[in-house]
Amino acid sequence: MIKQLYKFTIPKTVEVEETSDTTEGKLVKKIKKEVEQPYFIARPNREEIEEGEVFYTALLHQLCDEYKIKPEILLRKRFGNEKGIFTNDERKEYLNLYSKLGNNLAKIEELEKKKELTEEEKKAVADLYKDNKAVQEEITAYENAERSVFDDSAEAIARKRTFFWWFLKLVHEDTEEAKPLFTGTTHEERKKSYDVIEEITEKEDDESKFYSKLLERSSFLVALFFNYKIVKPADFAKLVELADEGWKKEKNN
Repeated sequence: MIKQLYKFTIPKTVEVEETSDTTEGKLVKKIKKEVEQPYFIARPNREEIEEGEVFYTALLHQLCDEYKIKPEILLRKRFGNEKGIFTNDERKEYLNLYSKLGNNLAKIEELEKKKELTEEEKKAVADLYKDNKAVQEEITAYENAERSVFDDSAEAIARKRTFFWWFLKLVHEDTEEAKPLFTGTTHEERKKSYDVIEEITEKEDDESKFYSKLLERSSFLVALFFNYKIVKPADFAKLVELADEGWKKEKNN
């Protein structure tokens, strides 16, 4: 039995038959109905984790040796700074931002421990959350700037392709047989299965909308596992809720 990391559903429009009684007998007509299609992200076993590590390592060597793509350490040396692309002052400011973020969170936690807050304390909490949002945006700007420089490193390319390898392996239909979404026994076969689904998303119909939502949600969930090592269903649920709130706000704006 396949173990699960996180279960989720995607709404799908299907055509069903509806029967109604009339004076002339039973009338059968086809109507469109929205149903929730169940899926899950599988929990990899030890053998699969080792297989993923081998895939990454082999790919990294191939990129460096065969395609002559530079590893991150050589790219860092190109900038003359083993610690990254920033000056000492910029790195100091970056570390100060994380310190400020931590201090703010500690203050928020201390205030929210109280059963009742005064109006002044409520305002203080709101201001701290607002300040943290600004701090997080500054941190993201620093990290994006550094990340963009190394996006073409052998490690970055290997990680992107390894993420795709995991994505193709972990997404399953939540049925009795627990079928993988992307069929095939090899990575190349699963890639072809993905291409078929991706072609469907390029159309403009109900099936296209369904698969677009499925790929978006499932890739987000696999990214939580791959990038942040999230393995608890409660943590997945919390992050999904936060992401959905963010997407709704972005859509409304």
